[in-house]
Amino acid sequence: MAGGASAQTPSGRSGSSSGDTYSNMNAYRELRMFGICIVRTQRSAALAIIAAEQGSPEEGRAMQGTVFGELDTNCGGAGDQTVMSPILARGAIAEGLLLSGGVPPQFLRPAPAPNQVRDLAGAGRCYAAGHENEVRGLLATPIGSPQERAAAGVLWADIRPCLARWTLRLSPVWIRYILAEGLLTLAPTGPAPAASPAPGN
Repeated sequence: MAGGASAQTPSGRSGSSSGDTYSNMNAYRELRMFGICIVRTQRSAALAIIAAEQGSPEEGRAMQGTVFGELDTNCGGAGDQTVMSPILARGAIAEGLLLSGGVPPQFLRPAPAPNQVRDLAGAGRCYAAGHENEVRGLLATPIGSPQERAAAGVLWADIRPCLARWTLRLSPVWIRYILAEGLLTLAPTGPAPAASPAPGN
């Protein structure tokens, strides 16, 4: 993960999180629109980013030219040099994919138990598995807004068990985007389908 930066926890206390370089609502709106634009104009690239394991070489290769480096895209402007956390980039793209109808079934993964979480994507699925309505409620708030901060604050106590392996205190936008990817990639759960009746019954 990227180096730490000062952030505010959902309750408003000072904490430490990974490098959240966007510090105002307008910049967060631009980030959200960037993700939506990538999904609309480069869906295959967006899916490749979500398919890659967080922090892996595959993720870096998938983001090159789409998120990092000289961007060959209208979303950031050809030749733009973009600097942002990969987690924020993944989250913006994840929210864009949720808005566009989701991902193919092969992208879906089960939710780990809290003690089995190994990365932030897993932490997102860990929480989203029992809290889909809460995640959707958070995503319905304007990004970077007081409403988002309030919604994230309500969720924080229940999210913490899924983040137990880290000492991070995450800003509301980080929570939003971790949960967006978690909800996007969460495999459905439910009772097993009924067995087909035997021939002749």
